[in-house]
Amino acid sequence: QRDCRTPEDVVLTLMHQLPRKVPSYEDLETAEKSLLEKAFHFHRGFNLAQLLQGENAPYHVCVLQRMVHAEGMEVLKFYLLSLVAVMCGIRGAENPRGSLFMDQVNAPVLMACVNMVGKLDTLSANTIYWGYIGEK
Repeated sequence: QRDCRTPEDVVLTLMHQLPRKVPSYEDLETAEKSLLEKAFHFHRGFNLAQLLQGENAPYHVCVLQRMVHAEGMEVLKFYLLSLVAVMCGIRGAENPRGSLFMDQVNAPVLMACVNMVGKLDTLSANTIYWGYIGEK
């Protein structure tokens, strides 16, 4: 039994213990399931929304960097893509034709953050953090 302290843990538990409750997960291939599970682990350990708002520190980027070194850039890219998709859906119920959240103010900030975090394999966590904060 998993310790379900975070929403990510709850979803991971559902996927493993009650897969019929998450039919889209059940239909995935083994490699796709693994990628999805790793992305949930990334999200549990690092909150991109906090970085977007300048609410975390270089240490948190370092934690993500360690996860990337352990799991690989493919997982990071999937994680970032999934977060961009989620953020595009913010306020989605208000307008089915586009993203109200991903406007001229929020989109450049998100892309600057994603671009900096996407360099975790080549830059230090400190450089990424302060590079993003400087662009923000």
